[in-house]
Amino acid sequence: MRRVYRKPFSAWSKKIQNQLWKLNFGEHDGQMYRQIEYEPDLDTFVMIESNEVLGWAMVTEGGWAMFYVRDKYRREGVATRLAKRIKRQHKKLRVDGWDAGSCKFFESTGLSRHQEIYG
Repeated sequence: MRRVYRKPFSAWSKKIQNQLWKLNFGEHDGQMYRQIEYEPDLDTFVMIESNEVLGWAMVTEGGWAMFYVRDKYRREGVATRLAKRIKRQHKKLRVDGWDAGSCKFFESTGLSRHQEIYG
């Protein structure tokens, strides 16, 4: 069963933290990596099924929301469920699309690129 869990990044078990690191921090140069290094306690939302991380999102203290979904789980509603959960918890969010796919996703969930969104 797929479930979304919420915790500060530093509160996740080492096993889950390692999965998150490996997903998109391989080269340690991405925005999510830099954000975790700067704010280790920031709010994270992780979708897990059978002890595997399918995707995750974080919200910075400044209200920026960032998402990552494993390639094999894209187009299965993972990011949409993460976005819905985040919108319930955070009334003010900002997003920035980095490619055509992410821009389309943000638009489909009511989040607009480069603008503040109020829930």
